[in-house]
Amino acid sequence: MLNISKKSLVSQIDDLVDLYREYAKTPIPICAELYDEHNERNKSLRIVWKMRDMDKLEATTFAKHYSIKMSKDCSEVKRISVIGDSVDVSNELSLDIIYIEFYK
Repeated sequence: MLNISKKSLVSQIDDLVDLYREYAKTPIPICAELYDEHNERNKSLRIVWKMRDMDKLEATTFAKHYSIKMSKDCSEVKRISVIGDSVDVSNELSLDIIYIEFYK
């Protein structure tokens, strides 16, 4: 039989909770779209991310846009740049609405 003190067990549980809270802050991509811009060397990427806010006990969903510049032969990525600020889409009824609005 294991002899674990109550104080030690509580401390271990607190450590696990802290670890979970730290990793829960890491955004997770939930969908992405890649499309051509003016020519095949320029691409745009839109990623929708989800992140938990453990203090508020809710999830935040946000979209971020990126511009991708390819090499002349399109074999490698030369540069990736963030376009603008992240857009909070947490309060949208459906992500489908966002896609429709984005492509209008």
